[in-house]
Amino acid sequence: MSQVNDLRKQGLLDDAYDLAQRQLEENKSLEARMELGWVCYDRAKHANEQHNFSEMKQALDAIIDLNILQEETESARMLNDSLCYLFYQVYHSRKNFQPIDLRKLAKATFPYVENLQPSKPSKAYTMLLRGLLCLKDALPDFDKVLDQWDLTNLQPEDYEKQEYNNHRIIAVAEAAYIAKSKALIERNDKEGMRQLLPVLQQLQNDHPDMQLIGFYIGKLLLYSGTDLELARRQIIQFAKRHKYEFWVWELLADAYEDEADLSLCCLLRAASCRTNPDFLVRIRRRLAVLLNERGDYTAAYDHLRESLAVRTRNGWAISEEDKELQQDILRKLQEGDGVPLQLDYMRLTNQRFFPEAEETVAIVTFVNEEKEIANIIYGFQKKGFFKYSFMREKPQIGQKLLVRVTDTSEDNYIRISSMRNLVTDYPASKYNNYIKDVTGNLAPSFSGSAYVLVNEWNDTFLVPKHLAPTDASGVHKGVAVLDFNRLRNRWGWIMLSLERVADNASDLGAPSVLSNIDVSEPDSQTGV
Repeated sequence: MSQVNDLRKQGLLDDAYDLAQRQLEENKSLEARMELGWVCYDRAKHANEQHNFSEMKQALDAIIDLNILQEETESARMLNDSLCYLFYQVYHSRKNFQPIDLRKLAKATFPYVENLQPSKPSKAYTMLLRGLLCLKDALPDFDKVLDQWDLTNLQPEDYEKQEYNNHRIIAVAEAAYIAKSKALIERNDKEGMRQLLPVLQQLQNDHPDMQLIGFYIGKLLLYSGTDLELARRQIIQFAKRHKYEFWVWELLADAYEDEADLSLCCLLRAASCRTNPDFLVRIRRRLAVLLNERGDYTAAYDHLRESLAVRTRNGWAISEEDKELQQDILRKLQEGDGVPLQLDYMRLTNQRFFPEAEETVAIVTFVNEEKEIANIIYGFQKKGFFKYSFMREKPQIGQKLLVRVTDTSEDNYIRISSMRNLVTDYPASKYNNYIKDVTGNLAPSFSGSAYVLVNEWNDTFLVPKHLAPTDASGVHKGVAVLDFNRLRNRWGWIMLSLERVADNASDLGAPSVLSNIDVSEPDSQTGV
């Protein structure tokens, strides 16, 4: 090991630098330049760890001045690869900076990146790509940056999802092609979009788990003007799996601009999605314009007010157009409230985009607040669970809903395309084979360890222990559901709620149901 390298290993970078400089003055050989280059690399790395950008830049300038990165030696290759890792650290550690800071960082450092000559393909080169992706919103024409990197240099493992902090994140290849699509759309490069389309379509065929690729195929088809109907089908197919994401509905609004009511409904549904209000600024502004044109001034003002409030809170600029729009709406409100727009956007969008999912009555049977999971019975011998994080209010046990179930998994996880509260006049005949409002008397179950409620037709409904009353006398009523008993491996009726309503049946104007009921055997139909 040379003396310079020995000093580097000891962390004595200033001493190593002075010695390497003296050696270079005595001998301009490639070996001497490489030794100084490695010292400069260590100084750049140390400066980055100390967040000293000025010193890091000086060290990088020194490496460039040595003219060693283009040399075809093992040491030069390793230095290039090491610099790839360094730039990944530089960009990744600053990816959460304000956009203006990221743009300054990109402008100051990208010229160094363009001088690199790393191994291709290699892990180091992929790490450089990961770093550059942190700057996708800061570097202009980012698709050209990716072309310069050359996505044909991706490795097989770059197409696989990665683990990060116990979470699976999208593959670097998927992230790169999405970034390229976004850049082309932002620049409105229709020809570039058309050229990228077959690449994305092949990528989707080879890697069907890359779900977001399908979404961007739809966007490219739409914004390139290639095939509107194919774009719509592609976007709708994606929307069925991601119907609670605002950006899906915003894209559908663009795809159906020629159908004014439907496009407006899509924007209204986007604004109703549960997400960070910062993300809805543009959508609410669009709604304010459209609703103002339609004469619904109150709703237009509400959406614009929300949009401007977010801008004010974040210190974002408010354009003159927004100020003029606000004044126009306020003036119209002073003259009159206008006409409220009567659009049932949930019903209209569901009918148009999810027609195959029939609306059915469901009832909530269990809620896990910690995991935000709710269990429901949604049909005869149909039960499942879903994440309710998209709902504005936590569901309640016993709550009846109208849902459209679009997909189920083997473990009973269900996907729901729409959900609303059950209307009071909905006919009970459509769900009374799995949800019943029942009234009767309590009697010991067959085992004697619990109660059953017995109605006037001698049907029996098991009362779970947590609902069992201390006083079983009198008449009780409640809601019963046909649920699956895992211990007995069969379906059976069970009470979901229970309350005492009278001392005896005569108080309700009905005969007692216990005088002629035989509870010695479990009911053959209910399985209790």
